[in-house]
Amino acid sequence: MKKSLDKIADDDRLAHGGLINKDTRLDEDEEKKKNISFSFKLFRLNSIRTSFFNNCYESRKKSIAASRYLFDSFSCLSEKTLGELEADTRLRERFRYHPINDRGEIERIEKVQIEGYMVNKTFIEQHEWSYYQFEFGPNGYRLIMTKLGAIFIPLFVDSNHLIYRNSSRDKEKKMEYKIPFVACDDYLKSCDEKDDFEFCKSLVEEFRSGIIESKEDFIAQWQAAYG
Repeated sequence: MKKSLDKIADDDRLAHGGLINKDTRLDEDEEKKKNISFSFKLFRLNSIRTSFFNNCYESRKKSIAASRYLFDSFSCLSEKTLGELEADTRLRERFRYHPINDRGEIERIEKVQIEGYMVNKTFIEQHEWSYYQFEFGPNGYRLIMTKLGAIFIPLFVDSNHLIYRNSSRDKEKKMEYKIPFVACDDYLKSCDEKDDFEFCKSLVEEFRSGIIESKEDFIAQWQAAYG
Protein backbone atom coordinates (compact mmCIF):
# COMPACT_ATOMS: atom_id res chain seq x y z
CA MET A 1 0.00 0.00 0.00
CA LYS A 2 1.35 3.39 -0.98
CA LYS A 3 2.10 5.97 1.71
CA SER A 4 0.46 9.36 1.53
CA LEU A 5 2.77 12.36 1.31
CA ASP A 6 0.43 14.41 3.48
CA LYS A 7 1.36 12.38 6.56
CA ILE A 8 4.14 14.27 8.25
CA ALA A 9 6.04 14.36 11.53
CA ASP A 10 8.00 17.56 12.06
CA ASP A 11 8.61 21.03 10.66
CA ASP A 12 11.22 19.82 8.22
CA ARG A 13 8.88 17.07 6.99
CA LEU A 14 11.66 15.32 5.13
CA ALA A 15 14.10 12.72 6.35
CA HIS A 16 17.47 11.80 4.86
CA GLY A 17 16.79 9.41 2.01
CA GLY A 18 13.02 9.71 2.13
CA LEU A 19 9.86 11.35 3.36
CA ILE A 20 8.71 11.00 6.94
CA ASN A 21 5.29 9.40 7.15
CA LYS A 22 3.33 9.62 10.41
CA ASP A 23 -0.34 9.85 11.29
CA THR A 24 -0.42 13.64 11.58
CA ARG A 25 -2.36 15.11 8.66
CA LEU A 26 -2.06 18.60 7.22
CA ASP A 27 -4.70 21.15 8.13
CA GLU A 28 -5.31 22.62 4.65
CA ASP A 29 -6.80 25.87 5.95
CA GLU A 30 -3.83 26.44 8.23
CA GLU A 31 -1.38 25.63 5.44
CA LYS A 32 -2.93 28.30 3.20
CA LYS A 33 -2.11 30.92 5.83
CA LYS A 34 1.59 30.02 5.78
CA ASN A 35 4.21 31.60 3.59
CA ILE A 36 5.50 29.33 0.86
CA SER A 37 8.84 27.77 1.77
CA PHE A 38 11.18 25.44 -0.08
CA SER A 39 12.87 22.19 0.88
CA PHE A 40 15.72 21.16 -1.43
CA LYS A 41 16.49 17.71 -0.04
CA LEU A 42 15.05 16.01 -3.12
CA PHE A 43 16.25 18.60 -5.66
CA ARG A 44 18.45 17.26 -8.46
CA LEU A 45 20.12 20.47 -9.56
CA ASN A 46 22.52 18.96 -12.09
CA SER A 47 21.59 18.72 -15.76
CA ILE A 48 21.27 15.35 -17.49
CA ARG A 49 21.19 14.12 -21.09
CA THR A 50 19.48 10.80 -21.79
CA SER A 51 17.83 9.21 -24.81
CA PHE A 52 14.45 10.55 -23.65
CA PHE A 53 15.20 13.75 -21.71
CA ASN A 54 17.63 16.66 -21.72
CA ASN A 55 17.65 19.65 -19.40
CA CYS A 56 20.90 21.16 -20.59
CA TYR A 57 20.91 24.62 -22.14
CA GLU A 58 21.61 25.98 -25.59
CA SER A 59 24.33 28.38 -24.39
CA ARG A 60 26.22 29.49 -21.31
CA LYS A 61 24.36 32.78 -21.43
CA LYS A 62 21.01 30.99 -21.11
CA SER A 63 22.28 28.69 -18.38
CA ILE A 64 23.42 31.66 -16.29
CA ALA A 65 20.18 33.54 -16.93
CA ALA A 66 18.14 30.48 -15.91
CA SER A 67 19.89 30.31 -12.54
CA ARG A 68 19.07 33.94 -11.86
CA TYR A 69 15.43 33.54 -12.90
CA LEU A 70 15.05 30.41 -10.77
CA PHE A 71 16.40 31.90 -7.57
CA ASP A 72 14.49 35.14 -8.16
CA SER A 73 11.33 33.02 -8.40
CA PHE A 74 12.14 31.27 -5.12
CA SER A 75 12.53 34.68 -3.49
CA CYS A 76 9.30 36.06 -4.95
CA LEU A 77 7.17 33.03 -4.05
CA SER A 78 8.61 32.94 -0.52
CA GLU A 79 6.95 36.30 0.08
CA LYS A 80 3.50 34.86 -0.68
CA THR A 81 1.26 32.58 1.32
CA LEU A 82 -0.02 29.41 -0.29
CA GLY A 83 -3.53 30.87 -0.12
CA GLU A 84 -2.44 34.01 -1.95
CA LEU A 85 -0.88 31.99 -4.75
CA GLU A 86 -3.93 29.76 -5.14
CA ALA A 87 -6.41 32.66 -5.04
CA ASP A 88 -4.55 35.11 -7.28
CA THR A 89 -5.25 34.21 -10.92
CA ARG A 90 -2.70 36.69 -12.27
CA LEU A 91 0.01 35.34 -9.99
CA ARG A 92 -0.75 31.74 -10.97
CA GLU A 93 -0.69 32.69 -14.64
CA ARG A 94 2.57 34.59 -14.20
CA PHE A 95 4.27 31.47 -12.85
CA ARG A 96 2.04 29.01 -14.77
CA TYR A 97 1.65 27.23 -11.47
CA HIS A 98 -0.59 24.18 -11.67
CA PRO A 99 -0.80 20.49 -10.77
CA ILE A 100 0.33 17.91 -13.30
CA ASN A 101 -2.44 15.36 -13.75
CA ASP A 102 -1.82 13.86 -17.18
CA ARG A 103 -0.81 10.20 -16.82
CA GLY A 104 1.77 10.37 -19.60
CA GLU A 105 3.43 13.42 -18.08
CA ILE A 106 3.51 11.80 -14.64
CA GLU A 107 5.11 8.69 -16.12
CA ARG A 108 7.79 10.85 -17.80
CA ILE A 109 8.50 12.66 -14.52
CA GLU A 110 9.01 9.37 -12.73
CA LYS A 111 11.09 7.96 -15.58
CA VAL A 112 13.37 11.01 -15.40
CA GLN A 113 13.77 10.51 -11.66
CA ILE A 114 14.36 6.75 -11.80
CA GLU A 115 16.31 6.31 -15.05
CA GLY A 116 17.80 9.79 -15.37
CA TYR A 117 18.62 10.80 -11.79
CA MET A 118 18.83 7.24 -10.46
CA VAL A 119 16.31 7.81 -7.67
CA ASN A 120 15.45 4.55 -5.95
CA LYS A 121 12.45 3.07 -7.76
CA THR A 122 10.99 1.70 -4.53
CA PHE A 123 11.06 5.18 -3.00
CA ILE A 124 9.02 6.51 -5.93
CA GLU A 125 6.58 3.61 -5.92
CA GLN A 126 5.86 3.58 -2.19
CA HIS A 127 4.47 7.14 -2.06
CA GLU A 128 1.41 8.81 -3.53
CA TRP A 129 3.09 11.67 -5.37
CA SER A 130 1.30 14.82 -6.43
CA TYR A 131 3.31 16.75 -9.01
CA TYR A 132 3.25 20.46 -9.79
CA GLN A 133 5.12 22.86 -12.00
CA PHE A 134 5.92 26.53 -12.07
CA GLU A 135 7.57 28.48 -14.83
CA PHE A 136 10.53 30.79 -14.36
CA GLY A 137 12.07 33.22 -16.84
CA PRO A 138 10.95 34.38 -20.30
CA ASN A 139 12.13 31.19 -22.04
CA GLY A 140 9.53 28.97 -20.44
CA TYR A 141 11.79 26.98 -18.12
CA ARG A 142 9.78 24.75 -15.77
CA LEU A 143 10.49 23.54 -12.27
CA ILE A 144 8.97 20.13 -11.58
CA MET A 145 8.13 19.68 -7.91
CA THR A 146 5.92 18.07 -5.32
CA LYS A 147 4.65 19.77 -2.17
CA LEU A 148 3.49 19.22 1.38
CA GLY A 149 1.07 21.97 2.22
CA ALA A 150 2.94 25.26 1.91
CA ILE A 151 6.32 23.54 1.54
CA PHE A 152 7.37 23.31 -2.10
CA ILE A 153 9.80 20.47 -2.82
CA PRO A 154 11.66 20.92 -6.15
CA LEU A 155 12.61 17.71 -7.94
CA PHE A 156 14.32 18.85 -11.15
CA VAL A 157 14.24 21.50 -13.87
CA ASP A 158 12.53 20.87 -17.21
CA SER A 159 14.37 23.59 -19.09
CA ASN A 160 13.33 22.38 -22.53
CA HIS A 161 9.65 21.60 -21.94
CA LEU A 162 10.24 17.90 -22.61
CA ILE A 163 7.92 16.59 -19.90
CA TYR A 164 5.19 18.09 -22.09
CA ARG A 165 6.44 16.43 -25.27
CA ASN A 166 3.18 16.86 -27.17
CA SER A 167 3.37 20.66 -26.96
CA SER A 168 7.16 21.11 -26.97
CA ARG A 169 8.64 22.65 -30.12
CA ASP A 170 11.96 21.74 -31.74
CA LYS A 171 12.37 18.63 -29.59
CA GLU A 172 15.14 17.20 -31.75
CA LYS A 173 17.15 20.42 -31.49
CA LYS A 174 16.64 20.64 -27.73
CA MET A 175 17.85 17.08 -27.26
CA GLU A 176 21.24 18.23 -28.63
CA TYR A 177 21.82 21.00 -26.06
CA LYS A 178 24.99 20.40 -24.03
CA ILE A 179 25.52 23.27 -21.57
CA PRO A 180 24.70 22.17 -17.98
CA PHE A 181 23.00 24.32 -15.37
CA VAL A 182 25.44 26.96 -14.14
CA ALA A 183 25.14 25.94 -10.49
CA CYS A 184 26.52 22.42 -10.97
CA ASP A 185 30.09 21.16 -11.35
CA ASP A 186 29.51 19.82 -14.87
CA TYR A 187 29.03 23.39 -16.05
CA LEU A 188 32.69 24.25 -15.50
CA LYS A 189 33.79 21.10 -17.33
CA SER A 190 31.75 22.18 -20.36
CA CYS A 191 33.57 25.49 -20.81
CA ASP A 192 36.25 26.20 -23.39
CA GLU A 193 38.08 29.32 -24.59
CA LYS A 194 35.58 30.04 -27.38
CA ASP A 195 32.72 29.85 -24.87
CA ASP A 196 34.61 32.22 -22.58
CA PHE A 197 35.11 34.79 -25.33
CA GLU A 198 31.49 34.67 -26.51
CA PHE A 199 30.16 34.83 -22.97
CA CYS A 200 32.33 37.81 -21.99
CA LYS A 201 31.40 39.61 -25.21
CA SER A 202 27.66 39.10 -24.64
CA LEU A 203 27.93 40.16 -20.99
CA VAL A 204 29.62 43.45 -21.92
CA GLU A 205 27.09 44.09 -24.70
CA GLU A 206 24.17 43.54 -22.32
CA PHE A 207 25.69 45.91 -19.77
CA ARG A 208 26.23 48.62 -22.40
CA SER A 209 22.71 48.27 -23.78
CA GLY A 210 21.09 48.40 -20.34
CA ILE A 211 19.78 44.81 -20.26
CA ILE A 212 22.05 44.34 -17.27
CA GLU A 213 21.01 47.35 -15.25
CA SER A 214 23.75 47.76 -12.65
CA LYS A 215 27.39 47.06 -11.96
CA GLU A 216 26.29 44.77 -9.14
CA ASP A 217 24.28 42.60 -11.56
CA PHE A 218 27.22 42.54 -13.98
CA ILE A 219 29.58 41.42 -11.23
CA ALA A 220 27.09 38.82 -9.98
CA GLN A 221 26.81 37.23 -13.42
CA TRP A 222 30.59 37.30 -13.86
CA GLN A 223 31.10 35.65 -10.47
CA ALA A 224 28.45 33.02 -11.27
CA ALA A 225 30.51 32.03 -14.30
CA TYR A 226 34.07 32.39 -13.01
CA GLY A 227 33.86 32.46 -9.20
